[in-house]
Amino acid sequence: MNKRVGILMLLFGMFLIPNAHTNITEIDIDFQVGKCNVDTAYSDNARQLANLEKTIQYVNSHPNVRIERLTISGYASPEGPAVKNKQLGETRANALEQYIRSRIDIADSLVMRLPATIPWDMLKAEIRTSQEPGYNEIDRVLHSDSTVIEYLPGRWADRRAFEIQRQKAYKTLNRNVFPSMRSAKAQITTTESVPDGEIALPTADYDLSGISMPAVDIPDAKTGDSGEWTRGLYLKTNAVGWAMLISNIAVEVDINKHWSVTLPIYYSALNYFTRTRKLRTLAFQPEVRWWFAPKWFVGAHFGVAQYNYALSSSEWRYQDHNGNTPALGGGLSLGWRTPLGKSKHWMMELTAGAGCYRLKYDTFHNEANGAMVSTTSRTFFGVDNAAVTFIYRFDLKRKRR
Repeated sequence: MNKRVGILMLLFGMFLIPNAHTNITEIDIDFQVGKCNVDTAYSDNARQLANLEKTIQYVNSHPNVRIERLTISGYASPEGPAVKNKQLGETRANALEQYIRSRIDIADSLVMRLPATIPWDMLKAEIRTSQEPGYNEIDRVLHSDSTVIEYLPGRWADRRAFEIQRQKAYKTLNRNVFPSMRSAKAQITTTESVPDGEIALPTADYDLSGISMPAVDIPDAKTGDSGEWTRGLYLKTNAVGWAMLISNIAVEVDINKHWSVTLPIYYSALNYFTRTRKLRTLAFQPEVRWWFAPKWFVGAHFGVAQYNYALSSSEWRYQDHNGNTPALGGGLSLGWRTPLGKSKHWMMELTAGAGCYRLKYDTFHNEANGAMVSTTSRTFFGVDNAAVTFIYRFDLKRKRR
């Protein structure tokens, strides 16, 4: 009798001892080229986020389920500078982490970030299973030396990333494989303790029609990713010009990823508080720019300017000959542009330039109705552009490959 009671108590006790069931939910979010925002409408992201939402709802509705670990990793495709691709991978991982943690509270101690990288193993697997012509040469490159090389001054990349761009099948690779490499992945590990056996997480999809899944917007990293690209239109004004009481506005438009054109206009008809001190001008300086690095450009510009200026301490006033012989010339410039804070639209630009101009001007006595003294022709060499420019960017929504 006692033996039977003991067995019954043992069996009953087994059901009272909680069992722990572990489940891992994997989320794989794709990003558009050069982008770091979680776009719910892009690629397979809607289905991936639905799976995430299902797990979150299950955790929130079951007190005996807890999150043990959130593992995050970010990736970039191999083209472009190694440093920029690493930055892009980190920013994508951060965007996915912010998205998940905006949906459910997760302690910092439970979050593990893996180093951002290029998923070479995934690329090798895709190449091995594909029958695309020319992929055998790319496979050979992928299994070659993986040292980092300086392919342009100050720009470093994995040797393999540089070499595969020289292969005939590179465009096919860029179109078919690279998009899935621009990603961030998350693993959510949960445990469920139950007193009466294991209960697996449900597999049926939740109805998400009433659930909002906002995108987490992170400013774009400036990277070397190639492929799809979005054109921009920029409305700009130069603070240095306004400091000199010269009104100005400029428009810039992207031609492609590395080239843009800009047209600034400067105008002033003011005296500086007295008739003997003035800088009146109407000037145009269209420029073609080559963006040789994510934030840097060099430009070649043409300049035309009518002018009438004088300093109160000077005996002379200078004006373009007969008021219809503007300065003509051109020059080169160097500039740097950066986003302002986390904004995707507001930017600041620093520019300096120098050029050569042909001048023909009349010299007058610097007084009311001062008489003309002489006409001079000369060539000017010197600074013709100094700008601290504030910019608002409009996305033209036109993508190229």
